[in-house]
Amino acid sequence: LQLAADDPRISAVVAAESFSDLRTVATDRAPFLFTRGMIEKSFRLAEDKGRFRIEDASPLLASRSIKCPVLVIHGADDVDTRPDHAERIFNALNGPKRLLLVPGAAHNQSLNSGSTWSEIETWIDSVTSR
Repeated sequence: LQLAADDPRISAVVAAESFSDLRTVATDRAPFLFTRGMIEKSFRLAEDKGRFRIEDASPLLASRSIKCPVLVIHGADDVDTRPDHAERIFNALNGPKRLLLVPGAAHNQSLNSGSTWSEIETWIDSVTSR
C-alpha cells in the first residue's frame, strides 16, 4: 500500500492482513505485555535505530493517495490485528476498491481458503481487463 501511494507504475494492489498504522497495531497488541511508557520508549528507540518516524509506517495514510484499484483482504475473526484496521484502510481509499472480510479466518489465515484465491483471481481479472 505504501509503495502504491508513491509509485505510478503500480496498476493494482492486493493487500492482505494489513494494519492501519504501526502505532495503533503496536499499542493494541502490547498492553498485555508492556506499559505505555515502555511502548513509547520502544518507539523512540526504533525511530533512532531505524532512522524513520513511527507515523510514517502507515498504510492508512498512504491509502489516501493511491489511485489504482485495491483489494483489501482481512480475516473477519482476527483478534491480533482486528478487521477494523482493514475497514479504515478501505474507507480511506479514493480509487476503485473492494473489501473482502473472510468469515472464520483468524490472524494471517485469510489466504488459506480456496474461495479467497478465487475471489482474488476474479478481482484481478476485473481490474486488468479495463
